[in-house]
Amino acid sequence: MIDTSGFVTIQISQANLNQLPGHSVTDLEDSHWLERMRDIVENCKVVCETKQYDVITQKSIRWNGERMTESFAYFCKKNLALVNLRMDPLSQVKGDNIACVESYDTLERRVRRFRSHQLSGINLEEIDQGRQLYRGDDPVDSCLYHHTVDIIESKWHI
Repeated sequence: MIDTSGFVTIQISQANLNQLPGHSVTDLEDSHWLERMRDIVENCKVVCETKQYDVITQKSIRWNGERMTESFAYFCKKNLALVNLRMDPLSQVKGDNIACVESYDTLERRVRRFRSHQLSGINLEEIDQGRQLYRGDDPVDSCLYHHTVDIIESKWHI
């Protein structure tokens, strides 16, 4: 567990997988919420520098002692924080599958995923742009994005 500021605590644990799915954020202009999200993102950056994480979701975050409940992911290598994530099923082409090895804490599983992806979400650095699409067919990104959405939606399990 890493407590980086006194307000934000980030801990990846198998027990986190049992939490409810993240809910959509509706008031993106609330100043208190925006400040809280800035704190969380800054702390995610610190954790990513010290740990070998690919992504941090709301399931691993506590703010001021309370679990984060918003649909949230911070992608460490891309320095990208998104809320209200979803995977567009229309972007998935049958027959275009890849094998992914996914892990969470000490759990690991192999799964087949669609190679192409169309992830959408609201970038916290560009909230005024609204929902943005992240499309591609890079197998590493596809595995990571599909895996992340499954965790956020409480669909990932062993």
